Amino acid sequence: MATTTPLNVRPKPRDYSKKRKIGILKKNSIVIVEDLRIALNEKKVPQIWIRVSVDKGAITKPALTSTSSPTVPPEETAPSAPVDDAPEATLDPVAKKILGCYKAQVAGDKTTTIRRLFECSGRWVTPRALLACSMGANCAKTVLGDTIDGRAIVEAQLAANMDGLKKAPLTIDSELKLSPAQIPRLPDAAEINACRGASASTSDFSECIAGSLSKKYDQLFQCFTRLTDGEQNDCLQKQVNNADFTRLMDCLAGGKPTTSKITVCVTDAKLRDEIETARSCVEGKTGQAARSCLLVKLPPQQREIATCLEKLSESEDPSACMDTLSPEIKKFRAVAACRKFTDKLELAKCVAPHVSTDVAKIAACAGEKDKVALAACVLGDSKELQAAQRIQRCLAGGRTATAMLVNCTDGVLDDKSRTAIACVAEAGTDRVKLANCAAGAVLPKDAARVVSCAANSTGPTSFALCAAGPAMNEEWRIAAECAVQSGGNPVGFAGCTAGRLTVREFTKCFTGEIGKDCFGPNNTIVKGLNDAFNDITKGPGRNNEIVKLIGAVENITGGSNSVINNPSQIWGGDNSVFNNPGQIFGGSGSVFNDPGQVVDPRRWRW
Repeated sequence: MATTTPLNVRPKPRDYSKKRKIGILKKNSIVIVEDLRIALNEKKVPQIWIRVSVDKGAITKPALTSTSSPTVPPEETAPSAPVDDAPEATLDPVAKKILGCYKAQVAGDKTTTIRRLFECSGRWVTPRALLACSMGANCAKTVLGDTIDGRAIVEAQLAANMDGLKKAPLTIDSELKLSPAQIPRLPDAAEINACRGASASTSDFSECIAGSLSKKYDQLFQCFTRLTDGEQNDCLQKQVNNADFTRLMDCLAGGKPTTSKITVCVTDAKLRDEIETARSCVEGKTGQAARSCLLVKLPPQQREIATCLEKLSESEDPSACMDTLSPEIKKFRAVAACRKFTDKLELAKCVAPHVSTDVAKIAACAGEKDKVALAACVLGDSKELQAAQRIQRCLAGGRTATAMLVNCTDGVLDDKSRTAIACVAEAGTDRVKLANCAAGAVLPKDAARVVSCAANSTGPTSFALCAAGPAMNEEWRIAAECAVQSGGNPVGFAGCTAGRLTVREFTKCFTGEIGKDCFGPNNTIVKGLNDAFNDITKGPGRNNEIVKLIGAVENITGGSNSVINNPSQIWGGDNSVFNNPGQIFGGSGSVFNDPGQVVDPRRWRW
């Protein structure tokens, strides 16, 4: 986020001591909000306090001899800001989690995949997103979540990017590494010089540069500077230019999208009747009988999984419910559980009944500290066992049973089954939630994803971005998310998309020489990346590939042939907002493609 006014900075809420005041946070400073509290001030007036992470240079320290009133009165918002000039201060909590997982997986010149990082971090991270998060961009807006729609969007965006070595589209099982060619957009020399000549202060210069960056995304940026959800969505529909998407948004007729509204917009009469039948069944019963309405069409084995998950206590292993799917899954879980023994003899006794491996093999694997690695070492890496590994890694990474089912059971459960079981497992015996599961259980995959968007959205704009997500160019999707988050503030938008390291660097250009004092060799971006990956670019866990990639970023961001002086080397090609608008609903087979839907008031629901 970006500050729109100067703010007092104090060590903790309700601490008004002049001696302990840290300083004044400058206008247009980029901050990461970590906590928010409302407390009564000395006059018993409610006051908002925000705990933020902020660059040290953004705070002006108070003069020691000053006795004048503070720049901002205590009644105004007063952030409690840990002052930290270390690179970690540029990373939000999501980025720290992702980079922690990534570095652990690639240390010692190892490689990892998009799926493996997801299993650890719980987020879908593309090469573009990995670099942006490392540069201090708003990582939560850059990566995709552990949801049905998050998986659909990341797969579509990966398919639009080619693997340079394999000459094939990327997949979630592709190698994940920093991609210098996908660096967030930076200002060019002409823009920097123009802003320098038009600005009277560093603050003015920052606003000017940030404005030039937002103009590169003007098609979408202007949509989200509009006041109402209706105006924003109308603008977005014109950019999407997909008839089915427009009809769906018109059918929803404003307000927060709900499963009920989505159901009414389904134009296939047979499907609509099936949804209503399932919903009516749920609404007319209680407890287990309501759950059975949704599970009745699933095979007995999969109904058993849902029932097992319902009965689990918080301390029990949800992967035990998957044992019925295959002997390999059951065996893998049993061997992984043996890792609880630290004594090698006890470990061997635990493992032996489940395998035919000789004692020497078990002993050789005993050094594996991770339970998933232990089971993989003992049992091997067959296709069947890979599915078991995914399940166990997801749970080891903190995934819930629902998230495990949605994103970690492909190859074991089909799409419709895992979506239905996950939804029912999360709903428990809540009839309202179970009724919402009915639509997803009946609808085709693309339409079920739209239902998931409705369930996870915060409003019409959030829903629209989610629904259109699979068709959006990844760079523009991130820009759209940041435009919404920043509320149209250019400096906040720049920090969200390009990263706080970039904002720090272009600020130096106000008085410095391009290619030397700003965007030169070993610039802020390069220093930040070196510091972020320091523990695996030096020492025994060294990863030489990371060193090379950071060197490539240095060449791109600094020197005579940088993208500042020659932007066309990266951004000279096609820059359309949407790769393929038909991907939103799977093309002509959409269940939302009936033109009569929009103009038939009998089928509207509010």
